[in-house]
Amino acid sequence: MIKLIPVILILLSSCSVFKSKKLSLSNDSAEFTQKEEQGEFITLRESGFNKAKEFIVKSSTKSDEEKSLSIEKGITFSKVHTIGKRISGLIPVRSEVIYYLNGQKYLSQISYNIEDRSILVRMESPEGQWNGEKSFSLPKGNGNICYYSTVIECAIKTGFAKKSIRNGGGKMNFFLIWEGYPYFHEQFINVPGRPFSKASLTYDGTNKYGEHRFTLDAGGQNQFYFVDKSFKIKKHIWASQGFTRERK
Repeated sequence: MIKLIPVILILLSSCSVFKSKKLSLSNDSAEFTQKEEQGEFITLRESGFNKAKEFIVKSSTKSDEEKSLSIEKGITFSKVHTIGKRISGLIPVRSEVIYYLNGQKYLSQISYNIEDRSILVRMESPEGQWNGEKSFSLPKGNGNICYYSTVIECAIKTGFAKKSIRNGGGKMNFFLIWEGYPYFHEQFINVPGRPFSKASLTYDGTNKYGEHRFTLDAGGQNQFYFVDKSFKIKKHIWASQGFTRERK
């Protein structure tokens, strides 16, 4: 049985945990302007390794008018693992996402068990159909599995990001875990109704600003990530959903 994490994870995991160095992924903290069909928001995203050498991505989204009021909070924990014989990657461990919709709280906790490739989702919400626990089995694959929030970091850790830029192209196949399931799926159109999708990341070249563009194909839709020379995310666009997130 997978052990689920307590709700206080988000409260305990402050910036101070991001201290470990020399693990190929540098710490990052940035504020983004986020635009959706529902309006404009501010998202703070922080990432880095903790003392236990787990890679953490933490985010908080607030309305532009009320910056003190979060409408969404999320945190994911991943760990370094070996894919095949020589490639290192990031594998999901546990996550927690909280949405505040119409003044009510919706909680999703996900744990991944690498031994039997099972995903356990725990839900708490004011709606009866989105409560309790659900278990899912991940199909067999190449062992490359990433959280939605760590797509670029997964590409960096496996070496795909550097190799694809050097070669002028390339594709990385993997399974993507949507850590906000099922509430994330209720907010976006035509996202498959399960917590994982087969996915690929393709390198597309550079734009006029010298930023590298990667295309994420997941759930039958494309999303675009633009990163700088240090692989810091500059912009994230999901055009079919009217979603744009841009670093300030």
